[in-house]
Amino acid sequence: MPIVIPKDDDFLAPLKQKCMEFVRSHPGSRTGCGQGIREQFNTNTAFIDGSAIYGQTKAKADSLRTFQDGNLDVFAPTSDPHYALPPQNAKASDCIAPTATKKCFKAGDSRVNVHLGIAEVQTLWLRQHNFVANILRDLNPRWNDEKLYQEARHIVAAQLQHIAYNEFLPILLGEDIMDKWNLQIMEEGSTDDYDITLNPSILNEFSTAAYRVGHTMVPNLFPRADKDFGVRKKEQLRSTYFRPFALYDKDAFDEIILGMVSSPTQEIDNNFVDDLTNHLFELPGDAFGLDLTALNVQRGRDHGLQGWMKWRKLCGLSTASNFDELRGMDIVSTEIVDRMADNYDDIEDVDVYAAGAAENHMSGARVGPTFGCIIAEQFRRLKFGDRFWYENNLPLPSSLTEKQIDAIHGVTMSRILCDNTPLMESVQLNAFLLSDPESNPVTSCSKIPPINYRRWRIKSRKGRSVPNSESIDEALHHNATVYQFFDSQHKRHR
Repeated sequence: MPIVIPKDDDFLAPLKQKCMEFVRSHPGSRTGCGQGIREQFNTNTAFIDGSAIYGQTKAKADSLRTFQDGNLDVFAPTSDPHYALPPQNAKASDCIAPTATKKCFKAGDSRVNVHLGIAEVQTLWLRQHNFVANILRDLNPRWNDEKLYQEARHIVAAQLQHIAYNEFLPILLGEDIMDKWNLQIMEEGSTDDYDITLNPSILNEFSTAAYRVGHTMVPNLFPRADKDFGVRKKEQLRSTYFRPFALYDKDAFDEIILGMVSSPTQEIDNNFVDDLTNHLFELPGDAFGLDLTALNVQRGRDHGLQGWMKWRKLCGLSTASNFDELRGMDIVSTEIVDRMADNYDDIEDVDVYAAGAAENHMSGARVGPTFGCIIAEQFRRLKFGDRFWYENNLPLPSSLTEKQIDAIHGVTMSRILCDNTPLMESVQLNAFLLSDPESNPVTSCSKIPPINYRRWRIKSRKGRSVPNSESIDEALHHNATVYQFFDSQHKRHR
């Protein structure tokens, strides 16, 4: 479904480009294998379960393991004493110009090499898994590899969930939306909020429109900073597409992390950086690439998303019947309305992605109300529709104890960064916000509260650490009927 490039396009037309490649999403069967409106499917899991780290299948997960001490496989370049992601096959299709010493990486998510920032975050969570596994090995020296791997994976997934809801979402959505949709994390203890009737799968409007606001936040450059947050150099985004080789430089991982936490994102609005709109996935030596904004709008049409006004109505927000009426409402700027009127015949035709990104932000939030509504609804489903949510007190063998849940409540992104970035000596308390002497001061890593992993130490009656595989097997046996009930009910409501 190629995108036609207008003859007056100020960038691609002079380069004699008439259309942009666009391949439709693969259709999948509907629930129950019934026929109906075209439906797409995801290759990733819906849940916040760390699948980007560990993969979506057992075969993928096994390919990333060492099968020793519960660790994930790593690769340490000779120039860097700190380990990185393992290299993938040099002939991989998603890697440009690898060499014998600098290859692309492999991880649980196939997009690991799309650009340097993704490879960086994948490396961080790889390190965090091994960090946790090694602590558990010291606390429980008789645990075998499988037990260490599964417990570390369980803890990391819980930490991801907590950080997403306790630190990131409040900034994106604002406290009012967090309260309205009951997304706030409890200060302590477990919950009984699991809703077996709630479908936790990913909404098409979320993945294809609302959560792509991340694309408008992307900067053109990755600054590399020293331990005092002084910028040493910068990596151009377009130069790292499928070429994350900068991570092979000495201390590169640390420097990029330090640069990330000390530099701002772009504002969520209708403006996108040039490396995304004109040079996306540009090959070395080429003068142009793809346009991510155009691809996002076309993807929404490919998936049959309803228009912007339909979604405002579904979210209980004010709507307009025409562009003149819209000009008198405080929803988007007059300039944006004029652009809409120039490009759409009817206000009902306006794409939800283009308009949602341009909406005026809600008070205390980084997004407008339409995207705020869709994002909040999705994260509500992911929290209350996940029977393995870390705070749940369901009678499952995998359920955390109250003390373990409280330990997860103490995790912060700043602590994760300090534990896995050797050059980092200090960082602001909320890593998702820029530092501020009053509200978000830079703090020594030694003063950021550590996570109490001793809550996972298993003791015998004599106080010695013992393997608990037998107790787990016994729990699985006694809880089999309960577990099968929840599993069958969950599948029934998917």
